[in-house]
Amino acid sequence: TLAGPGAKPADELTYGTVLFDYFQTEYSDALVTAMVADAQGMRGEDSVRFELAEGSFAFADGMFDTAAETFAAIDASELTPIDQQRLAFHLAREYHRRGDWSALDTQLSAIDLGETWRGKQKSHPEVEYMRADLAMARGDFDSARAALALIPVDNAYHAYGLFNLGVALKNQDDDAATAAFTALSEITAKDAETFDLVQRAKLALAFLANQKESQADAARVLEQLPASGRYRDTALAAYGSLAMGQEEYELAARIWLTLKEQPYWTPSTAAARLGFPLSLENLASREMALQQYRRAERTFETRLTALTSLSSRAKDPAWVRELLATFSTPEVDEDTKADLMERWQAELGHTDWLE
Repeated sequence: TLAGPGAKPADELTYGTVLFDYFQTEYSDALVTAMVADAQGMRGEDSVRFELAEGSFAFADGMFDTAAETFAAIDASELTPIDQQRLAFHLAREYHRRGDWSALDTQLSAIDLGETWRGKQKSHPEVEYMRADLAMARGDFDSARAALALIPVDNAYHAYGLFNLGVALKNQDDDAATAAFTALSEITAKDAETFDLVQRAKLALAFLANQKESQADAARVLEQLPASGRYRDTALAAYGSLAMGQEEYELAARIWLTLKEQPYWTPSTAAARLGFPLSLENLASREMALQQYRRAERTFETRLTALTSLSSRAKDPAWVRELLATFSTPEVDEDTKADLMERWQAELGHTDWLE
């Protein structure tokens, strides 16, 4: 124990340290510190609280089996009423991840946050998000909307919930799906996750409009998408397909040309390599179209060779270790990372997933 008036035991300070790391989203650091403290018997004054935290850190770091084992090892007889709700919350997250709706329902039913001093039911964004997903899985879209209404609009879980609602409705009720995606598209994004979902919603609106043969609405939505970003290529490909459907082959050719000249492979740039000669063929440029078809054939053959080579190398542990070490070792300088990123982009295609 540290000396001094009001000083806390070292293990309590350790608990504070892991919480700080966790809330700084340094999940790996929090988990490692918690595991070391556990091994040293420095769990603090409340061992159940510590175990719940350790399991939560493991879950946040993607170590789901470790999290499940940690929660399973907690002695239920030692749980206070608030600890029971904490455990129910953590177990609910795991069952939600698995898509085990019956088990999720059981855990969510055990969570009751009580009421405010004004008598209003308290809510938690992630809990309501899970309630909404559970309702969607049951086809109860009104309950899903009610749960989402309890999540602040500027919270990322609200955006995730709206997107999931739109996806769940798109094959059942186009108008309701459009309403969900429209509500999402109008959110002012304050973080990267929400911004990404807003772009996906706009793209979804374009596809829905195109399905309903409302090309003007589809074009309007696609034109509002940013000229850069994760969904740029998908939006351009959708715009190119839309132009082809409207027999605007010159516009389609320009779009396909922009896409096919990109120095990487995605489903969109691959489609452009075939879309470009197809648009030329409809512009009565048969000879030029044939040349582009042959060029596309060569590029696909080259791509197949590169992927075959890559597939072989992915079985080499040394190559995989090099890939992992580059992004897990802090000592690697940014120039080295950038050089490797360029090399892997040339070999793998687009590297959004790698970044």
